[in-house]
Amino acid sequence: MEKKQYITIAIVAIIAIAGVSGVVVYMNMPKGGTFIFGTMYGPVDLDPHQAWDDASVDVINQVCEGLLVVDIADPNLAIIPNLATSYSWSTDNKEITFILRQGVKFHDGTDFDATAVKWNFDRLYGLIDEVQLAELWLLPTAEWIIKETVVVDTYTVKLVLNEPYAPLLGLLASWSAFFMSPASTNKTALIDTATGDLVGTGPYIYDATEAEVEVLFTPNADYWGGKPAVDDMVFSIITDAEAKNAALLSKEISLIDSPMLSMIPTFEADPDIQVADRPPSLSIQYLGMNNELIPVAMRKAIAYALDYDYILDELMQGYAMRMTSPIPKGILYHNDAFDYPVLDLTIARQALLDANWPGTEGLTVTDDAAWVAKAASATPLATYNYTYNIGNEMREDMLIVCQDNFAKIGVAVTDAGMTWGDYIKRGYEVGDLHRNMLELWWLGWIPDYNDPSNFINMLMTNTAIASNMAKVDDAQLQEWMEAAVTETDSAARKVYYDNIQQRCAEVIYPWCYGYVSNAPWAGVANLRGYIPNAMKDMFDTVYFV
Repeated sequence: MEKKQYITIAIVAIIAIAGVSGVVVYMNMPKGGTFIFGTMYGPVDLDPHQAWDDASVDVINQVCEGLLVVDIADPNLAIIPNLATSYSWSTDNKEITFILRQGVKFHDGTDFDATAVKWNFDRLYGLIDEVQLAELWLLPTAEWIIKETVVVDTYTVKLVLNEPYAPLLGLLASWSAFFMSPASTNKTALIDTATGDLVGTGPYIYDATEAEVEVLFTPNADYWGGKPAVDDMVFSIITDAEAKNAALLSKEISLIDSPMLSMIPTFEADPDIQVADRPPSLSIQYLGMNNELIPVAMRKAIAYALDYDYILDELMQGYAMRMTSPIPKGILYHNDAFDYPVLDLTIARQALLDANWPGTEGLTVTDDAAWVAKAASATPLATYNYTYNIGNEMREDMLIVCQDNFAKIGVAVTDAGMTWGDYIKRGYEVGDLHRNMLELWWLGWIPDYNDPSNFINMLMTNTAIASNMAKVDDAQLQEWMEAAVTETDSAARKVYYDNIQQRCAEVIYPWCYGYVSNAPWAGVANLRGYIPNAMKDMFDTVYFV
């Protein structure tokens, strides 16, 4: 890619006027250059109304914006106005009116106004039956959250809801509510990632994607929030983790937000690379259990047989924090006051003995050798497959952990490693593949916005396929999760989510809570302005010195 040249005449002038000290001043001033972000994947879907994977969303976040935004500089992840300057609710919480920012234009020159807002929400509604993120925009009744988008005047728009929806502000601050130019976007068809264009109002203009190579951007010189300080931005796609880390070591890229843990000491020893802390992730990592195929007594036993400290200290080398709830710390209404499972083989084995699990006759909670022998015999207490995507080192290592840990409760674990595509197609039941092919697995979940419903309702609802790979089906949990999304009183919502977290921790054991990462980021030493955030990566403030 051709780099822009600095104007050397200006540099000479500064040196002539200021002498040697002037050179020092210049060298410490922000300057241009090409910012290169190292990523393992390119965008699968450019369309904000279709995208769901992290790599696609990273691209969309640079190009498009919504009415609201998560304040990435705020550790509490406050939701603040963005393309709206203010908003107000009706007394029944079924209407919300936004005053829009004036003078904003899409990258193609189209005005951003109330008509553009309505066009985008109408487009989403028109495509709702075919987009993969439709469930984000549906009530538990399967009605669309937004009943109508009303243009009040040029810079005032009102959303009329079918029912009060407590997570709405968080949803509106997520990429799925970001706006595209009505003049450059097809209203009735999704953007083709290979050939289409993404036109937003954001700090960067989308230029092109070369599959498995790079994504190119140009800073938006007319951005209402101020033009980014770099000359160009590139997302360099490096699918091999070792190669991506090596590219930073050789300074071919500027930043990786998740370096290999084994490379951190090498980066720390290099004076031309900086390693810095980032806030704990909000992306959860957990051991999934098929709730339909694995009864609750066994799920409890598994939850208490897993060596969480080994996972944190050895596999994650201390760069992770234990999850204590399906709602991670940092998300609204997180509560870790309940009796969540820890490694305790006495509790694990007693759960199976109390359930009169077939094959436990004669076993005692203290006879370690007998339980392990049972797992190794021709008739273990149970045999479950463990599924993971080959090439993911941590998930590969978890196979050995599961085989070792669960042998101590008489359970045999078989290896079901496969490609990511085959794995995730089982999870989302594509073609002939289905969830009952999965028994145990390790997986992550990246939040779409800061609300507990984005974890609980998405991962545990029994009303639709959603992302409930664990096939959780608990009537009481379902009642609480449905009530919580239409409850607008914060104190009442907290009671619902306290009840949900306690029931998950102490009664139904839907998964084994794993960890959230707190690994650092690494970049070239002269990079400044990067604000690591638990919700999303933004690069509009980066610059070089």
